[in-house]
Amino acid sequence: MKQIQIIIILALGFILCACGRSKQPEYYMLNPIPPKSAPVDRHIFLKIGMEPIHTPPFTEKPQLMIYDSLNRVQLEEFHQWAESLDKNIKGVIKTNLNTLIPGIVMEDAPWDLDFKPNYNVQIDISEFKIGLCGNSSLRASYSISSQEHIIKKYDRYYHVKVPVVSVDALVQSMNSNLNLFTRDMAKSLIALKYNRNSK
Repeated sequence: MKQIQIIIILALGFILCACGRSKQPEYYMLNPIPPKSAPVDRHIFLKIGMEPIHTPPFTEKPQLMIYDSLNRVQLEEFHQWAESLDKNIKGVIKTNLNTLIPGIVMEDAPWDLDFKPNYNVQIDISEFKIGLCGNSSLRASYSISSQEHIIKKYDRYYHVKVPVVSVDALVQSMNSNLNLFTRDMAKSLIALKYNRNSK
């Protein structure tokens, strides 16, 4: 009888231990473009002062935010960012610009008085969305200024429709949109170089 009681107690213990193990979240990162994407020519002359990047408040949350309707979102407790998304975005943008414009020198505001940037760049990301239906969008703007005068402001919108929806695929679509955004920004900065040199 005692053996049966011991077996029952052990069985209940295993069941309670199994129930007590909570599901572990999966973690995601946005990654910069590979180094082989760099153009051949270098732009050592280019010094850029990076103003603080403005991102939506939700990018400070650890959970992925996925839209399940036009105005309703889900915070995914078991799908989280490995680091704060706003910091991840900033890191990807800066790394991409270093790759796409080799030799560029960038400093974050507030920079040292000895640093004299050719241009200041201000980035505002107003929308960075993914949805259960596979829609992924990025709405952002960036302005390039010199000596406190805005030279040009660019508004950009990128949209990807994920054919087979999964969290991995949605994160990859966000990565693709952000990389396209930084490619366009790099083209704008390089174009300023040639416009300045042609004068």
